[in-house]
Parts: sequence; structure tokens; C-alpha cells
Amino acid sequence: MSFIQFKKKLIHRSMSEPKRQHLVPKCYLKNFALNRKKEWYLDACNVKLKDQKPFNTSINNICVETEFYTFHKLPEKDKRFLERFYSNNIENDYSEVYDILTNPNKIQISSNQRFKIISFIISQHFRTAKITNAFSKIWNRAIEHGYNFINPESKERKLHFEDGSFLDFKEKNLDEVKIESNNQNREFINIQNYYRFRDLTIRRLNDIIIVNKSSSPYKFITSDNPVIIGSMVYNPNISIHIPINHNHSISLYPQTEEMSADIKSIFRTEMNDEISYLQTLFINSVQIEQCEKFILGSEQTLEKAVIEAKNFDEKDFKIRSQKVITNTI
Repeated sequence: MSFIQFKKKLIHRSMSEPKRQHLVPKCYLKNFALNRKKEWYLDACNVKLKDQKPFNTSINNICVETEFYTFHKLPEKDKRFLERFYSNNIENDYSEVYDILTNPNKIQISSNQRFKIISFIISQHFRTAKITNAFSKIWNRAIEHGYNFINPESKERKLHFEDGSFLDFKEKNLDEVKIESNNQNREFINIQNYYRFRDLTIRRLNDIIIVNKSSSPYKFITSDNPVIIGSMVYNPNISIHIPINHNHSISLYPQTEEMSADIKSIFRTEMNDEISYLQTLFINSVQIEQCEKFILGSEQTLEKAVIEAKNFDEKDFKIRSQKVITNTI
């Protein structure tokens, strides 16, 4: 191989787009991780398993799927446009976003900085596999049910739907049809989530941004589905939350008559022990409840969060929260 050929090969590699695509970006995960030998490592725990022992892993190998954002029927140059969009327009700005949010002296922000902050939070809700996997489970059960009614001796082995579409089982087994259908559903949901992300970002641009700093020893964990937003995502009155490291979480609150603020400012809370306990208990418990598989952080923090979630007392939580609110007013 000549030097010119070798150089061209290197250039081609540098321009190629990744097939292993992070559903939670590494730029976010590394702030829950420790640097070791030029790589970032954190602890992960699969809460869907009986053995919930945390294990240490590189952020390169967690919250990642092969070709999750890829559209296989598009031309080669366009197949990974969604991965490219998230990388260029969201992840490339996260270092600036993180610095703004964790700098206690940063109060005033520009309209562009506000847009970047809210874009990251909203995008992270829509780019995970939660919605896709939930739909695929329902759809697979429907396919399995319909498949049982197909006559194995019939020449036509199609499962027809009311809208005129069908699934063809000719020369395909059930698993092959499910895989093909799941890929089509994934691509459809990903593009719909892209449009939902753009729409909801615009809707929430005037939200009040609050940075919550927790006091020691109360620490936040995160997960493979880190944004807390609930099922009614377009409800204009709901709050949105996300932890961004072990000590900070971000909350978006809608402007209301009771709660309004200058959108050019970031508001910061230094939480005392009781508020820190309640806030981390809330954030961590929801991370465990809504994750697809993994909660993420440090081994000690993960184990503590799992124990507290199992022993969660809703009545006690409400009483203590009400006391905090009363003492604050």
C-alpha cells in the first residue's frame, strides 16, 4: 500500500459515521464517571435482573446499540443523518451547557444558551429506546397472536391489517418477520420522536431553569432513561427533571401566575440536608422505576439508591416534603 493510499484510508475512517450509537451520549455519562487510563468508567446495575450487583464499565460500552438511529432504506450517505444530527447539534454543545449549569457564578444566560440547555434535556427524553421498546413489545404480541391464525398449508401466508397493509410470512419464520417489523417501527418512531423533540423544545423555551445542588452525603444517580417527564409530555403544567452529575440536577418549571421568573436567568438552590435527602430520593427512585435496564453512577451510590427505593414510604415522603414547603414559605 502506498503512502497516498494509506492517507486516503485514514481520511475515510475519520469521516465514517459510527454504527455503535449511544442512546445516552458519552458527553453526559462521563460526568458520572471516573477517568482511568484515558477512558471514563462508571458503575452500572441492571435492575431487571435478580442479581443486581453493580459492575464497572467504560462509558463506551453502556447505553449503546448498533444502528439504532440508522435508516437502512436511505442512500448510504443519508442513512445515519439522525445520529449525525444528535452529534453535531446536541452533543457538541453539551460541554458549554454543562459548564453553564455547574458554574455557581453563572446567572445570566443568552437566548442561544437557553435554547441549548432546553434542547439537550428534551432531546434526551426522546432519543432513548424506551418508547420504541414499549411499542415493539405490544406489536410483537399482536404479530404472534395473528400468526397463530395463519393456515400453514395455505399458499398465501399474509397477516392483513385494516389499513390495507400486511405482513408476509412467505419464506420467513415468525422471528424473522418480528425483527423486520421491529426495525421498521424503530425507524418510524425515531423520526416521529425527532419531530416531537423539536416541537416540545419550542413549547418549553420559556421554562424556568433551576439548578439544584445537593449537599453531601446525598448523591444523584442516572440511568439509560434519565429525563423525568412523565407520560403526559405535552401537559404544559408538568415539571421536567434530569440529574447531570452526582451533585447537580436540573429542573424545568413552566411559567405560571403563581410561579414566574426572568427567562434570562438561571436560578440556583443550595439544598440543605433534608431537602437534599428528599430530592435525591425522588430523582433516584424514579431513575430506578423508569430505566430500561441500567441505573448508573458509583457502586456505593447505586446500592444505597436501590435500598432506599425498596424501602420508600410514600406517606412519610409526603409529610416530610410538606414540612419543607411550610418552613420555606
